Amino acid sequence: MRKTNFITKIICLILAMLLMSATFCGCSEKDTSSKLQGSRFDSNISMVKNGHPELIPDITYEEAYDNFFANPQWRGFEADDGSEVVEFSGECTYDGEDAEVYIQFVIEDEESFSMYYAEMTVGDETFEVDEQTFIELVYTPFETYSQEVLGKDLDRDVQDAFAEIYAAIE
Repeated sequence: MRKTNFITKIICLILAMLLMSATFCGCSEKDTSSKLQGSRFDSNISMVKNGHPELIPDITYEEAYDNFFANPQWRGFEADDGSEVVEFSGECTYDGEDAEVYIQFVIEDEESFSMYYAEMTVGDETFEVDEQTFIELVYTPFETYSQEVLGKDLDRDVQDAFAEIYAAIE
């Protein structure tokens, strides 16, 4: 029984990685400096905005996140380790309270990036999001965009994959 449960978790982890591939890796330092748009980071910002999770090719991060979050902002910066990062910030409701969300995408090369780090500020508390909330930050904006803007649910395979991921991390 334990071996089956372990194998199921491995399969779900692989599914999660596929869902987020071309879209996830990392930096954990939020930057609010002024070297943002109008700089060498413009092409990085455009790449992330126009990117999408592998299993949801018909909706971009910009479409999903700008629709879901209030006051969406995109900026680029160089992290302390030299990585080029695109950071998204926006406002939403989390557990019935106003929250500010920061999501960072690390540029891997001229054609790919990875999402690695996310944190929230709810009230006076700022915290790195847990695994489930991280997955929700990927899925929920795309699901909402698909329903509200496109007038349809996400593909059944995508829904099933996320259901398996949620079940594996609970």
